Amino acid sequence: MLHVNNSIDAVENAFARDVVGGLSADVKTLPSRWLYDERGSALLKNNEAG
Repeated sequence: MLHVNNSIDAVENAFARDVVGGLSADVKTLPSRWLYDERGSALLKNNEAG
């Protein structure tokens, strides 16, 4: 059970870091990985680059 808790903590820490960093910037951002599944995130990222 400890391994699962460590994995959840790591994800929560990454999410918090991305949210605080993105919303503290002059131009507000939030990585698409938090809004879409892996495939949707990749599609959005490719569309933005394109």
